[in-house]
Amino acid sequence: MEAMKGFIMTKAILTSCLIAAFASADTIKMVPFEKVEMNDELWKPGIRKLVEKTLLHAFKETEVGLNRLKMCAEYLEAGRKGLKPPPHPFNTSDLYKVMEGGAMMIQAEPNPEIEAQMDRIIDIIVLAQQDDGYLYVSHICGNPCSGLMFGGIHGDDEIKVYKELSQAVEEWIEIYEQDGVPLPDATAGKEYSGKFVLRVGKDLHKSLAIGAMRHGESLNEHCVSLLREESVRYGEK
Repeated sequence: MEAMKGFIMTKAILTSCLIAAFASADTIKMVPFEKVEMNDELWKPGIRKLVEKTLLHAFKETEVGLNRLKMCAEYLEAGRKGLKPPPHPFNTSDLYKVMEGGAMMIQAEPNPEIEAQMDRIIDIIVLAQQDDGYLYVSHICGNPCSGLMFGGIHGDDEIKVYKELSQAVEEWIEIYEQDGVPLPDATAGKEYSGKFVLRVGKDLHKSLAIGAMRHGESLNEHCVSLLREESVRYGEK
């Protein structure tokens, strides 16, 4: 009860201080965002590190989105002909978010290198837009993302579902080939021996052995039982 009274008293004092501060026009003045300066020992060094390190890394991680914008710009310049960028639902929007953060960062910590890089990206974005300003790469280039990218392919018509699924698989194969990523090994028709070596670490090995004793099973039987329970997620029953 005493602690609650103390909390209420502290809250009342803070509220009174805030009211008094806002009541004085000379104490608090609204200023534009770009006029805010940070000269403290916590935020200013942190923002400098974000600009010099984190922001550069973020731009590097979103290069795939920038490349799609370049391909979109080239596609428009060629009269909507030629190579289309691979479909993807959001990697260009990732780039936009990084740019939004970068714009705010260089307001607080000016950096000519970052500003020049953002200017180059903006030039590409302008070229990738339609005349009316519309910009969504997949729609502009006529290769929208398949339903598989948005939660799977569903329906009551088996033939239609099969065709859509086949289209999704073909699109993913095309993306893998464009990115130079090897396709995974086929599993259809493959025979499995029923045994494999698994390294689990000493602590997990001990835990599994104790679990096997509690259930009156061999270590192998216990592991198989656990794996079989989890395999239901993958359609194995």
